[in-house]
Amino acid sequence: MTAKQTTQLKPKARNGKPLMSELLTDVRKYIELAEQADVEPLRQFLFNEPERPLIAMGHGGSHSSAAYAALLYGTNCGLGRAITPYQANSLSDATLKSAKLLLVSKSVKNQDAVYIAKRINTVNPSRSYIFKLPSDVPDGFISIGGTFAYFSLLYKAFTGDAYFSHRLALSPESANNFTYRCVDGVTTPPDLSTITQFTVLYGSYADPVAHKMESNMTEAGLASCVISDYRDECHGRFLALSNSIQSKHRPQTDCVLVLLVTPREEALCRNFLANLPGRLPIVLIRTDIASPLGAIDLLYKMSMFTSVFGEQYRRSNPNDPNNLGGFDKRAFRNNVRFCQDFKLYGSLSLQASDIPYTDRLCL
Repeated sequence: MTAKQTTQLKPKARNGKPLMSELLTDVRKYIELAEQADVEPLRQFLFNEPERPLIAMGHGGSHSSAAYAALLYGTNCGLGRAITPYQANSLSDATLKSAKLLLVSKSVKNQDAVYIAKRINTVNPSRSYIFKLPSDVPDGFISIGGTFAYFSLLYKAFTGDAYFSHRLALSPESANNFTYRCVDGVTTPPDLSTITQFTVLYGSYADPVAHKMESNMTEAGLASCVISDYRDECHGRFLALSNSIQSKHRPQTDCVLVLLVTPREEALCRNFLANLPGRLPIVLIRTDIASPLGAIDLLYKMSMFTSVFGEQYRRSNPNDPNNLGGFDKRAFRNNVRFCQDFKLYGSLSLQASDIPYTDRLCL
């Protein structure tokens, strides 16, 4: 990075909430707690009846943990799918009865989590598992400790590995976690404070980490963020980058390509980068670990980047983000009763009758 890019000042913690960078210093502790935890009930749930698909549900920051569970289930057992609790309410009772149901929720207090928890315990109680945050793990606005605890508990449950924290470097130094440069390694990249768009590419064990990065950036209000696997980016999504870098048609570059790389994607990424314009700015986040543990390594490195970008370049603490437009965050949680439609209409059906509108929106 240039001197300009490394001399930014961090925001001060406010409202009694620590900086995200401060929360990250405790990550190893959360992982070690997971190493010591009894995950046998969770392991039995995951490995029993492997012929049944797993529907893993999580909202907000918990969705990445659901995605990790679905990914590892597909690797070790059978078909896994990650969805939000709101999406789960569209599934029929027959679909829920045919699967194993994992709900990841910090407290099961949000209206969507409460509703789906009641429903799965009614429809398929013997194959439902509510995965709550351990009580001894504090959590932040965008879920730092909780996400690392969830990932670590899932890793241990799936692999049986009970001694893995020592294989994670968890360095506090930015240079050991990510690289910010242009594709050609020569062109000076734009200052990160000018970047408003991130495109995050992933494959294999980076899948849940990409979901978490999108959640971090969006819920902390830092930047627009979209995620894509490498195949879809090559199919045509690269045009979003092409139209957002400096050219004769555009005065400045305000996008960055983020590459999440495990050893499986090394050759693919080299080939991909060889076909990109040299002036395109990229953030490279990679792991040398070629197992499910690589997801936790990438999760930490990506979180370090979120912390640096938010605190040093957006002057905002992702654990207590800026709300410049003054939206009332509680109003959406309490007043937008998005589960009412399911109470009124039930799950989706191929043979549903027409529903009369009672308060139609004007078009």
